[in-house]
Amino acid sequence: MRTSSIIMAGGNGTRFWPKSRNNMPKQFLDLDGQGTLLNQTIKRLEAITNADSTFIVGNSNHKNLFDQTLPNDYPHNNVMLEPFPRNTAPAVAASVMALHKKFGNHVVVVVPSDQHIKDTQSFRRQIKLAIKAAKQSESVITLGIKPTFPSTGYGYLYAKNEVNGIAQLESFVEKPDEETAEKYIQNTNYFWNAGIFVFQSKVILKQVQIHMPVLYKLCNYIDDWHEDYNSGKLNILYQDMPSESIDYGIMEKVDNILMVPLDCGWSDLGSWDALSNIKIENEQHNIIEGNVIDLETHGSTIVGNGKLIAVVGLKDIIIVDTEDALLICNKKDVQKIKGIVSTLKERGQIALI
Repeated sequence: MRTSSIIMAGGNGTRFWPKSRNNMPKQFLDLDGQGTLLNQTIKRLEAITNADSTFIVGNSNHKNLFDQTLPNDYPHNNVMLEPFPRNTAPAVAASVMALHKKFGNHVVVVVPSDQHIKDTQSFRRQIKLAIKAAKQSESVITLGIKPTFPSTGYGYLYAKNEVNGIAQLESFVEKPDEETAEKYIQNTNYFWNAGIFVFQSKVILKQVQIHMPVLYKLCNYIDDWHEDYNSGKLNILYQDMPSESIDYGIMEKVDNILMVPLDCGWSDLGSWDALSNIKIENEQHNIIEGNVIDLETHGSTIVGNGKLIAVVGLKDIIIVDTEDALLICNKKDVQKIKGIVSTLKERGQIALI
């Protein structure tokens, strides 16, 4: 049975502001010197699906970024541009429908474009296990990350009864408070939700039809993605699609979901404090980039942009300097950075977002 990969690349990563902007989303940033997060994702999938079977779903506003930053040997015709963002449920449903009509029923691997994974071999091994399970059953398979700290920024999966490396998913769990997160990490049945899914195309489309029938009906009108995009047909269909996440709209309502545990040095790089997962800290546990002098400063992230940044006596602070904006934030408040973007929108300062 054929296998395709779909890379979800439509987000903006607002919590990486001011580096991440509407015209330079997080997936197009090179945060570790190893290439953009999107290109790293493409390379990671090479042992899963070849380039011809690896597709990208992204925002039409980023067409030039795709053209400029994707590898030369990647078939750019495999970029499926959405007329405008409608969250992950429409993105998954519409792209899977288009591929299902093109290739017939086959296995689809859905992965985000902006995650960092240290152990690529472990990732590939577990994805292949999930693909095998998807071929042998009509279940949706998700991958759960073994937690390494009590995160309050991630959603969780609760799974039990693991057999031959595959567990039964009992429930999706909302982002917890600190006390609850501490309890989760002590319980081996809790995993981080990485937003990685594997399924047969007919299986997920059936679930879309059951749980989001309006979305299914609209997606069923898609015949050929690029032709429908160029003709304006896709634009008309997208206008009526409900803006909903794949988790809330579909996955949390599916009766039978299996989970493959994954321990691979994973990070979703959701905010500036996650740089410690991919960058080497100095003796004071600081991450320093640029022209920086740090005296008696500990546990901080300082990213410069040319001019000298001198810091003295700071602890657990994030400083990010760009050409037109400066961010100063306590690490404990890093999840609130997206509120800055909301405020800029309210002020009409669109150039800064």
